[in-house]
Amino acid sequence: MCNLDQIQNRIVPASHNFGTVVHHYLEYRQDHKPNNIKGFRHWLIDNTKIKQESTAKAYTSAFGPKQCNIINLSLTRLDQIVNYPDGFETAKFLSRLIPENINDAPKNIKCAFVIGMCNRTRQLTQAEFIAEVINRGWTPSEDAAKAIQTVGNSVLEHFNLVDEEFRPNGRFALLFGC
Repeated sequence: MCNLDQIQNRIVPASHNFGTVVHHYLEYRQDHKPNNIKGFRHWLIDNTKIKQESTAKAYTSAFGPKQCNIINLSLTRLDQIVNYPDGFETAKFLSRLIPENINDAPKNIKCAFVIGMCNRTRQLTQAEFIAEVINRGWTPSEDAAKAIQTVGNSVLEHFNLVDEEFRPNGRFALLFGC
């Protein structure tokens, strides 16, 4: 079972496999299901190893319109993100998520923050990362900061933007200029 932590009335998982969950969403949509996050959560419970509503909610935390907005992608774009994570269309999708200046990221946690901040802070120790996100007001607790880092790392790994130690790689530098 997934360990969870509340962040501003939202649940974020302590472990996360973005690639697997987004692949499940593609399956759900290919079955001609509507792009409805609640419907997808129920589908996860009925069709995968995820059996708890709270876990399904946690695993889809990055899917909403205030985050990566995966829930509203066309089936074509969703297929590109799932099956061609290194592709040009995926790069365009990712580039829209990252603000030019991380200080422009809103106070509430957004996908742009998760991806950008996790990469930007890879030079920091975990303690420094935790202090950074708490000091910026993006999260109220150490456990929540760790969860953010976990989700961010999972997203970055799916899109091949980090090396084995979750440091930004050449692809990240090419896409985001840093």
